[in-house]
Amino acid sequence: MTDLKSAYMRRFRLVDSVSEEADTIVPTMNDEDHISVLFIDSHDIDRNYYADRLKISSPGYVIFHAASGKAGISVCETVELDCVVLEIDLADMSGFEVLVQLVPTRPPKVPVIVLTHLTNPFILDLALKNGALAALNKKTTPGDVLDKTILRAVSIVQRDRKKALLSINHSIELPQSCSERISFGHFRRIGVD
Repeated sequence: MTDLKSAYMRRFRLVDSVSEEADTIVPTMNDEDHISVLFIDSHDIDRNYYADRLKISSPGYVIFHAASGKAGISVCETVELDCVVLEIDLADMSGFEVLVQLVPTRPPKVPVIVLTHLTNPFILDLALKNGALAALNKKTTPGDVLDKTILRAVSIVQRDRKKALLSINHSIELPQSCSERISFGHFRRIGVD
């Protein structure tokens, strides 16, 4: 992938707007852009169904599949991803274990969307509390809703990164005078008395 910032700038039309309103606007994907999505789901039929729905929504999706939590974590460590779609009910380990490993920091570097067949609302709420940007039930989530949720999650993470970079840039004060530069260690003394 080329420069991540320029890729996102091309991909989303409203990246430049860093307002609270951006939370309610769903960005769209340009035809030439690509979003890499990893599906971690032990259910082959569900994984393939939603991957097909995303490709129908936009040909710009690059889909990766993992049939187990361990395989999903391995893919996340080796491939640069834009989003992860995670089933909580996995064959080899709990999806919550995977979620906690994928979202060790807040805000996350890669958005994780929980898409599960489990219908207990407390499970969906717990997923959100553990770092998922969205928690959806498979029975009530068509492919176009997942598409919009992925686009929104990726734009939120990008917006949060941009805000973090802006706050870091504003908090660093550069020295102005020569004496300040010396006190900050920008010049070293080279044998001159």
